[in-house]
Amino acid sequence: MYFLMESFETIGGVPKTLSIDNMRTVMDEPRAPYKTGKVNERFYQFSKDCRFEVHLCIVGRPQTKAKV
Repeated sequence: MYFLMESFETIGGVPKTLSIDNMRTVMDEPRAPYKTGKVNERFYQFSKDCRFEVHLCIVGRPQTKAKV
C-alpha cells in the first residue's frame, strides 16, 4: 500500500476506480468467472480511506485487464 500512496502523490490525486489483478497481498479469495472474490479487510479499509472503488479482474480473462 506504500507504493500506491507514493503513486497517488506522484500523479497528484487518487483515481476513482482501481483495477486489481487478484494479487495475494490484496485478495483473500480470487475472482473467478462464477465467484465474486473477496478483498482482504486491510486493503478494503485502505480503499475507503483513499476514497477509491476496487474493481476485481477475473482470473484468466484478459478482457477485464484491458489487454486484448
